[in-house]
Amino acid sequence: MVGPSQSPFKTLNSLPERWKNCYTPISSIDPDIYSMVMVPIGEDELLAVINNSPHHKAPGPSSIPYECEI
Repeated sequence: MVGPSQSPFKTLNSLPERWKNCYTPISSIDPDIYSMVMVPIGEDELLAVINNSPHHKAPGPSSIPYECEI
């Protein structure tokens, strides 16, 4: 199993100069646009999505069907 990636760069200032521009936050983006995606997913919502998913289909390369995720 693959674990989380490890980055030697802990802060924006520790990045090489050529990458700082790519990873610098864009100040013109309103941070409130992320508020809905940061709300925790409730158990009822998760079960509703799983129950409405196609049967005998796997959501990814694991080949474990949606039905086994419950």
